[in-house]
Amino acid sequence: MGFYGLIHTAISLKKLASGSQDKTIQLWDIKTRTHLKTYTGHEQGINAVAYSPDGNTIASASDDGTVRLWSLHTDAVLILTIEGAGYLTSLSYSPNGSLIVSGDDLNAIYIWNAETGKHLHTLTGHTQSVNAVEFSPDGKTVASVSDGVVILWDLTNLVLQ
Repeated sequence: MGFYGLIHTAISLKKLASGSQDKTIQLWDIKTRTHLKTYTGHEQGINAVAYSPDGNTIASASDDGTVRLWSLHTDAVLILTIEGAGYLTSLSYSPNGSLIVSGDDLNAIYIWNAETGKHLHTLTGHTQSVNAVEFSPDGKTVASVSDGVVILWDLTNLVLQ
């Protein structure tokens, strides 16, 4: 199995998920260092992968502008596509697993319902591509990074429906 380009990883207690520019997500057993599964479906390279807090789902963000949610138990795609606007560069689950936040190359941050894929809110303020997004441990703040600029977004007053 050859990888090319960047490889992005997420680690649970026993498994490592890697996504790469070959449009696949590879699942690995950490202890035995063996390949378990390959997930396919993105139309372009994968820029970020993240485990849900319960470890049952992998989210992947791609240059094709979508987030996909993959069940580790059934191997099924739970939500085929969550449509973003530009190339999706980063993503993160909220600590309780109910939300996903993603960043893109069009300077925006999107908040999604992790169960339905429904778009809940867009945060704007960066002037360049968003390189990383992450929820705070209490889930009330999102940090985003763009070209050396960090913005902390207070989610406590947002209406996320």
